[in-house]
Amino acid sequence: MGNCMSGPAAQVGSVLIVSTSADKMGDHATGAWSEEITGPYYTFVDAGYKVTVCSVSGGDIPIDAASLGDQFKTENDKRMEAACSAPLKGTPKLADMDPASFDAVFFAGGHGTCVDFPTDVVGDFVTKA
Repeated sequence: MGNCMSGPAAQVGSVLIVSTSADKMGDHATGAWSEEITGPYYTFVDAGYKVTVCSVSGGDIPIDAASLGDQFKTENDKRMEAACSAPLKGTPKLADMDPASFDAVFFAGGHGTCVDFPTDVVGDFVTKA
């Protein structure tokens, strides 16, 4: 395994990435699409932003296994794996986050979002932003 620490020392702002907590859509296993989190995550980190990742219910973010298949896995996915996927583990709950504490909020995609993004928890957060 690689080094589980990363990120620049100086930060220019803060970004919240919101992910699904859903690991099923009906009987279909799903979750967040890996690149939908890792791409923005490393784009913001590399630009000097402090990035916080949260999920609708908190805890470890489920990643759609299909998104890590050979034809879909990206360099950002590999980079996250080398970091032990630490930003995606033990995430805080969206309801515990204050949108005013961040310069930007990014909602990451994946089929799991069809389950828990159209909920009161997400709607309440968005109305505060």
